[in-house]
Parts: sequence; structure tokens; C-alpha cells
Amino acid sequence: MKFRILSALLRSAWAIDHRFAMAHGGIVAGLINGLDFESSTDTEYTEEQNSLPYAIHASTQNRKYSTFDDAPQGSIAIIPIRGPLMKDDEQDCGVLSAGMDTLGSRVLDADQHHNISGIILYIDSPGGTVDGTQAFADKIKTCKTPIVTFIDGLMASAALWIGTSASVVIAQNSTTEIGSIGVMVQFADMQPRWEQEGVKFHRINADQSQDKNKTFTDALKGDYTGIKNDQLNPLAEKFIAAVKANRPNLPDSVFTGKVFFADEALALGLIDQIGSLDIAIAAVTALAAAQHLNNSTPQPNSNHNKPKTTTMNLPLLIALLQVSAIETTDEGAFLNTQQLEAIEARLVKDANSIQSITASLSAEAKQASTAVADAEAALGNAENALTIAQTAFSATTNALNEIHPDIAAAPDITSKVEAIRTILSKKPATAPVGIKTASDPSASDDGVDWATLNSLPHMQID
Repeated sequence: MKFRILSALLRSAWAIDHRFAMAHGGIVAGLINGLDFESSTDTEYTEEQNSLPYAIHASTQNRKYSTFDDAPQGSIAIIPIRGPLMKDDEQDCGVLSAGMDTLGSRVLDADQHHNISGIILYIDSPGGTVDGTQAFADKIKTCKTPIVTFIDGLMASAALWIGTSASVVIAQNSTTEIGSIGVMVQFADMQPRWEQEGVKFHRINADQSQDKNKTFTDALKGDYTGIKNDQLNPLAEKFIAAVKANRPNLPDSVFTGKVFFADEALALGLIDQIGSLDIAIAAVTALAAAQHLNNSTPQPNSNHNKPKTTTMNLPLLIALLQVSAIETTDEGAFLNTQQLEAIEARLVKDANSIQSITASLSAEAKQASTAVADAEAALGNAENALTIAQTAFSATTNALNEIHPDIAAAPDITSKVEAIRTILSKKPATAPVGIKTASDPSASDDGVDWATLNSLPHMQID
């Protein structure tokens, strides 16, 4: 068993996050030195529970079905992809780790099962060997059942190649890491140590085989040109081409091997959304429903058939749902139950607020209408009073004009009053000042209508 693990570790090119590779270098060295890491002598190896596939259904959300046969029709299959990935199954310390061939078979089993309507790849992996990765990704693309990738922690390198083969990629939260698109190889040169033990190495090639293992022997001498040009670079090109095919609009900056947190990965287009597993379940359920409505004969889950995903700029709805973006496909935009309930609650709240505002405005409008009516009535009264005053003024002016020509000639009321005073001052009388009657001896034919003048209100004596 140890030989198989060592062989897989040392012979393969890896598409893996460098931090994981460096952290486990001691284990590789221990295996090389013959240390026994086994903690069990059992010949039966079991897989950890959180690595086994299961199914869930909307009608029984809290129940996990360990077999697809037990799950109701319309269930969602969850396929965990955890830890470092190798092509074949590996056994270590009593634990079985499923290889990519087995994981791919599990995806195909879910795709072909009549109870499964959607598949979620539950990924937390730093990547793995290049060998086996493309085959696993190709199996995902051949599936007729909609597939969504959900990242819980890390999706790096080979795991990213696999995960982006799904229709939609969702990261759990802002600390989720995505990236490390690249290929590396690392080996330990044990020859100097053995030579210290007296072992002498001889390398002999046939005359026709001068290039056999040349890149490796050159690398042992410190010349890495051959191993990069002949092995690593071509593998990296295939890796990059595969990711570009999965997500065509990625910028070149994502292909340098860098790892991104979810917010930046979302902005770059490496993922489609940030949200919980419930969001991923809602997404794959929506894809399954759209597929059922639009096409009674499901088509393979390929990039050609994959719905084009776009981001809508809906800041108010984004804030309400507390998500990073609103994603839509050619089939439309889909919301889960929690998001619909959030929208409903907000609509109820806004409706109550609008009703209260409407009632207040109605009361204010009624008060304003009453005030307008009162103002119109007051204006009518004022206009009537003005008309009466104007009539009285006109009558008074006409009466003054008839008293004497000098009064009639006066241009305004002030001048007419002065004219009256002038006339009165010229004719003193025995009667009280300002009053003269026809019997007054001083009354003569002076052209003044004393009867009219004396009848004026201001000429009367109480």
C-alpha cells in the first residue's frame, strides 16, 4: 500500500495548492524513510461519513438519504469532493479515500438515477494529481442532470478544473478560497544521501534512446527547462484551456496560480454567487425545473448547452436579499424560499407604510379643501363689500359734483373736499359753522346747492 501511495506522490505532476503540498512534505519524507503511519491493523477500510454521497429532498429537508434508491423522486444528490485528489482510491490509517475515478462514477450514478433531478458537487479540496482530473471533469460535462458546485472552504487547482465544469459555482462565504490554476511537480533527490552510504549510480541509455528520461535527469542537475517545456507547460495549457472553456470570460489575471477570496473571485467571474448550501440547492432546483419546462429530453451538461449567466445591477433587491449579486440565465432569475419570504415581508411592511401615509395625506387634503372653501367664501364677502363701497363712493362723488362746478372740476376726492372748504369759507352765516339754509339772509343765488350740501352726513348735527 505504501508503495502505491509513494508511487502516486512521486511520479505524478500535481495541480494542487502549494500550501497543501508544502505542509505535507514531512509525510512524504516519512514514507520514503520507512515510517509506519498506520494506526490500524484492520484489513477493512471504511470511508469517512462526510465523504459519502447522499440525497436530500425539499419535502424532508432535515433528512439525508444514504442511498438514491431510498430518496423520493425529485431529490438532490450531494457528492462530497474533499481533500487531496488522486486518480485511484487510496487506503491509509484504516480510512478509504475515494479517487477521482470513483467520484466520477458517483456523479454518473446520480445522473442516471430516476429519483435524482439535480446534483451538487460539495467541494473542499486543494486539488490533486493531473492524472484523472480531465476524465473526472469530462464525466461531469456528459451528465444530463443539472449540476451546481458548492465550495465549502477551498476549491483550488485540479478541484477548480472539476468544479467549474458544473453549470453554476457558488462559494459559501467571503472567506472561501478559489484559484491556484496551475501545474507543479516536486521531487526529492535522494541520490546524494545514498552515495554517502557507498551506493554508486550508473545511468546507461541505448544508442537509440538518448532522450529517455532526459528531462528528469536534467532536472536533477538543476536544469528545469526540459521538464517545464515538455511536461508542465503543456499540462498547464490544457488546464487553462479547460477552465476557459468552462468560463469563457475570465481575465488572464486568474491563470497565474493565484488564490482568491470569494468576493474577488466573484468579481473576476470564477464563481457565480456567494451563499449557503440552501442557495446552491435552490439554484440546482431552479435549473432542474427550467430543464423540465423547456426540454422534455434533457441534453448533456456541456458548456454549449450551459445557460449564459449574467449579473443584473439591482442594488435595492441585492440589499434586501443580502447577496452579492443577482444572477440570471437565459431561463430567468430564480429565488429560494428564504429570499421569497424576505421579499414578501418587505412588501407587507411597505404596504402598511403606504397605507399609513395615504391616510395621513387624505386627512391633510380634506383640511386643505375646507380651508380653500373658507377662503373662497371670505373672498366672496370681500368682493361684495368692495362692490358696495365702490357704489357708495360713486354716489357720494356724483352728489359732491352736483353741489358746485368747482367741486365737479376737482380731479380727486381730496381736491373736492378742499373745494368744499373754500366755498364754505366765503359765505359765513348765522347758522352753526358750515350750515346754511335757504332762509338764511346771507343765502343768495351764489350757484351753491345748499340743500344738498347740508344733507351730507358730515354736515348733520346730532
